[in-house]
This record gives sequence, C-alpha cells and structure tokens, in this order.
Amino acid sequence: KLKTRASGGSVRIWGKDRYLNAVAIANKAVAMGWLSKQGSIGLASTITNAQLAGVLAGNEASPILITQPTVLNSASRGWLAANKRSIDRVYVVGSTTAIRTSTVTALTSAVKN
Repeated sequence: KLKTRASGGSVRIWGKDRYLNAVAIANKAVAMGWLSKQGSIGLASTITNAQLAGVLAGNEASPILITQPTVLNSASRGWLAANKRSIDRVYVVGSTTAIRTSTVTALTSAVKN
C-alpha cells in the first residue's frame, strides 16, 4: 500500500536485528549524502535513549548506532571502523549503566585513526 501512496515509491531499509537495522540506516544515510560533513555519530544501548538522541542526530545530521551496554557489538564496531576517517565526534547517549565505560573505551578504539 505504501508504494501506491508514496510519490517517490518506498524502500525497505532493514537488518536482521536492531543493531544491523541501525547500521543499514547509517549506510543508507552515507550513500544518500544525508550526513553532515562534521562527522558526528551517536551511540545508544536502548531504544529509548536512541529515540531521545533523535533530536541531537537531526541537528548534527548524524546517524545513531545501537550497542549492548557492556560490549560494543560487532555490527556497530564494523561500521565505526569502516567510517572512522569521517568521524570527528561521538556522542554516547545514556548513563554509565546504559553504556559502560568499557564499551566507550571499545568505541574510542574503533574510531581511532
């Protein structure tokens, strides 16, 4: 039904889980040139924090990746490593309970040039 209602058609962007969904959206944003040249990225571990980060992401023209609280998942790590040259800033959304310090350390390692 969406295809008939959308003047430009519709495209499904998806991944096998919420982590890969976030990566698929980030990849689409890169491919379409939707991202800021400033190179920021948001990282959240809960859908609630990711939703709250939406305003920040919109203002920064940056994607939001999702990870587990205690470990940087492989999907997010891979996207960060592949795009690290274009990342200047990282926003970690949520408390140290939501995303542990060790996860932030792994994130920092993934984007180091």
